[in-house]
Amino acid sequence: MENQQPPRRVGDIAAIEQGMLGALITNPELIDTNRIKREWFATKEAWTVLDAMDALTLAGKPVSVPNLVGKLRDMTGGHDFMQSVIRWKDAAFKDYEAPSRVDFLKREYQLRQADKVLREIHKEVKSGEFTPESATERLYNAVVDSDETQHCFTAAEAAKLTMKRIVESLEASSGTGITGISTGIGILDNITGGLNNGDLVIVAGRASMGKTSFDIGLQVTGLRNNVATGFISAEMPVNKVAARVMSAYGRFNLTWTRSIPKDTETQARAMHALLESQKWLGQAPLHINDKPGITIAEVARQARQWKRLYDIKVLHVDYIQFLDISADARTPRHEKVGM
Repeated sequence: MENQQPPRRVGDIAAIEQGMLGALITNPELIDTNRIKREWFATKEAWTVLDAMDALTLAGKPVSVPNLVGKLRDMTGGHDFMQSVIRWKDAAFKDYEAPSRVDFLKREYQLRQADKVLREIHKEVKSGEFTPESATERLYNAVVDSDETQHCFTAAEAAKLTMKRIVESLEASSGTGITGISTGIGILDNITGGLNNGDLVIVAGRASMGKTSFDIGLQVTGLRNNVATGFISAEMPVNKVAARVMSAYGRFNLTWTRSIPKDTETQARAMHALLESQKWLGQAPLHINDKPGITIAEVARQARQWKRLYDIKVLHVDYIQFLDISADARTPRHEKVGM
């Protein structure tokens, strides 16, 4: 009787990661549509590639083979990745295969986390510090997807969480009533407590009613308080964005960025305001993406990059109607924005 072989795994982690890297090179938006997390990859090589892809996207360059090879060469001190990148691209999964491969990466990551917890528990048992309740909770958190558990609460947990948030808000406001980022408008801050973590704020109005001016005013208020800010401008190029931000900061007429009045006194005041505003903007923690026709997936990826690299606290998008949803036209725009 022949010996029965144990069932084969879906594939070894290195092969799966190489196929996923190839798929991401072919279609970078997979990382957003499948909500891929960097920590799911086990190999340092994969982390380096993902960092290079992030750097290219942040610089507004396409994630092509030549660009990726060049960026990897810069990041690794001259190492040639051409053959590796071609091999990854040849091994790329099809788009429809990505979800199952992503699930595999996630399961492998959870198993690594569980193994780490088990090693910690083993040390605790040997030292006499082991407690079953703590061990069970840590193992559960390691193997269960946090995205599936974070929305499930008992009434007692909800009450405790709410009280914790109330106490945090009271401490953060320090008696001012502002628990987030001030809008600079007193009556609005009194009602909303400012712009708070997790808030999705939509400014609606008819054309030419001042929506962009209002939003830039919010940005300038935050920037004055050194709040790291991201701005997706799907309507205006970066030079016009900068001109309007400088105008709002320096409180001068926007037309001065195109033509300065001829009388000597106004010219002196205008040049002083322009130079002071330029100096301030040059040091402000503002990050701008002015790509026209940007997709919602690209907005999400850009926001994550800014958060990781610059720890932005707020993201402004001007405006929703200009976001490209053609990649998934069946899903209504408001649902994609909400996701």
